[in-house]
Amino acid sequence: MFPPKSTEDPTEAVKGLWESISRAGGHLSDQAISEPTEHGMKFVIRLAEAFTEDGKRYAFGFMKAYLLECGWRASRMKVEANGYVTFEVRPASRAR
Repeated sequence: MFPPKSTEDPTEAVKGLWESISRAGGHLSDQAISEPTEHGMKFVIRLAEAFTEDGKRYAFGFMKAYLLECGWRASRMKVEANGYVTFEVRPASRAR
């Protein structure tokens, strides 16, 4: 979904992010899991196509900005060796 819309549901924010990134290049697959954390959610999304280093930097910047526009602050973003992107989100108002 673009432009990003504020939501109280982190799953909806990440779904919109996934749709937006899919239109841009299809790096994320439809294989994802989420699990609650103490203050938000952790997401694990399988990569359909590997990021280059520059691509990862730009994608993570876009992902963080998109989620912030939705009211969520992303942290601990990384690409795991097994081909998954992992990150956590928490409400932007509580992230400081």
